[in-house]
This record gives sequence, structure tokens and C-alpha cells, in this order.
Amino acid sequence: MSLKICGIPELVDEARPPVSHVLSLLDPAEPLPSTLAAWPEDRRHLFRVDDIVQPLPGYLLPDAAFVEELLATLQAIDRETPDRLLIHCHAGRSRSTAAALMWLAQREPVGAEALAARLLAVRSIAWPNSLMLRLADEQLAAGGRLVEAGRLVRRATARSEPDFCAWLLGTHRKGEVEEALAGT
Repeated sequence: MSLKICGIPELVDEARPPVSHVLSLLDPAEPLPSTLAAWPEDRRHLFRVDDIVQPLPGYLLPDAAFVEELLATLQAIDRETPDRLLIHCHAGRSRSTAAALMWLAQREPVGAEALAARLLAVRSIAWPNSLMLRLADEQLAAGGRLVEAGRLVRRATARSEPDFCAWLLGTHRKGEVEEALAGT
């Protein structure tokens, strides 16, 4: 099965056959994109959580229960042997790429470097949510493989998109940027 990752603006082009299943990771108040409104509900999986990595007032932090449900949904999608899985979030950079790494890690018993390379081949503008990956790594007993894959992806993005990283340094995601830049 193939994998596609995108943001909301790209859904018009990406959410059509051969896509068979859609996984949406949206902010709690974000409306369902109109492109997905007619999508069959049994093949459209909607999760609502903010793209944050530490508690912030007024935001919904990804937690262990959220990650457990997400992992179970990814396993259920796999059992249906879909033709193509589309994972999206608002920008197609963070929540969606973290979910994609989780899906890849469940399917492929490869190391962090291979996971990172596989994700970057699908979505080169990735910045996977480190909290989601840490929680999934713990639940999958992955021994740090998901955490390291996320760090490698963020490092590659830090090299290729310095303006994006400069912007992130002014946000609560500063620690992720510093970690990525420390390895360059």
C-alpha cells in the first residue's frame, strides 16, 4: 500500500482515487474540510488534537490515550488492506508526519534511519511532532526508534528549510529546533 501526506490546501488534489482511506489530524475547532465531507465515514478517520509538544493553556495536548487510539486506528486500516492511505493535518508537516512514522514503524521492522528516509521520500517538508512520537515509541516498545527517526527527519528539514526553523525558534517548539540543529 502506498502512503501520501498533505496539508488542508492540498486535499483537493490528493483526496481522490486511488486513495482508499483518509486519516485527518485537525485542531479541535477546525471544521472538517469540505473536500472530505462526502468521503465514506468508514474510511475517514478524524482525530482532534492541537499540534503542541508541551501543555499550553487553551490547547489540547496529545496524550497517551490519543496515541493509543491513533495506533489502533492505523492497525485497523492496515487490516483492511487499503490501496492508498492519505494522512493529513493542517499543514502536512507535524501531526500527519508523526502519524505516518507510527504507521511505518508498525509495518516495517527497520531502524530509525530507514524510517526517516522512507518518510522524507513521501513528504520532504516534515517536522514530526516529538511528543506524539515519544508516546508512540513507549506504547510500541520501539526502544527509541520512533524518537530517533523523528529527530533525523527534523535535522534534515532544519538543513533544507532554515527560514522555517528560524520561525519555529520563536515558538514552544524551540527545543525540537535546537535538538535538530545540534546534530548538523
